[in-house]
Amino acid sequence: PSTCTPYPVPMGLPQVTPPVPYLFRNYEYPQGTTPRFEGSAQFPPWQALRATTAAPLYFPPLQLFGRSFQDGGLLANNPAAIALHEARALFPGRRIACLVSLGSGRRKSQPPASQPIAPPWYTTLKTVARAASRTEDVHQVLADTLPHCGVRYFRLNPPIESKSALDETSPSKLRELQAIGREAVAEGGCCADAMTALLDLLTAELLTPPIPHSHPPSSSHPPSSS
Repeated sequence: PSTCTPYPVPMGLPQVTPPVPYLFRNYEYPQGTTPRFEGSAQFPPWQALRATTAAPLYFPPLQLFGRSFQDGGLLANNPAAIALHEARALFPGRRIACLVSLGSGRRKSQPPASQPIAPPWYTTLKTVARAASRTEDVHQVLADTLPHCGVRYFRLNPPIESKSALDETSPSKLRELQAIGREAVAEGGCCADAMTALLDLLTAELLTPPIPHSHPPSSSHPPSSS
């Protein structure tokens, strides 16, 4: 049902009201299937990456076909559930065996620190920003649900002690983050289990004859500017 092997795809956020996710795909949907999430497979990778990294205050929105795209993390900072939905729609009737969710590190819960007096609008804005950046809520729902559906689920998101800026460039800080990632892999645990599960699935896939497509792929087009 696809023109190429599906890979993780970036997600942008068009500046529309209300905001909706937009998927930059590298695959096509089966003919006659209507995607729930708007998207296209016609954009080059650099445009997809540019759109999904257009974080406010850091990079300007990307203008494409009369539309303006921003960082998809503003709406779905953990798009694992969207990926699960895409897999189900792309391969109807096939069992989803495994889902691996990759995080960028999580900070441990800390007691609220004393803050200088600020206007109410500033406090509200910070609360909204923190809510948008929460990723573990989606993880908890998937962790509680997927095992009962026969799906092996892994979340790789090691804890980080100190806060990092979105535009962090300090060599020492980057080395610290690299060390955290290497330590998470070396410790095994969830990371080792995930790699073992993926290797098992890859081996089974290589030993299984391909399933012929019953329908030719449908075509996707970039969004209309009208």
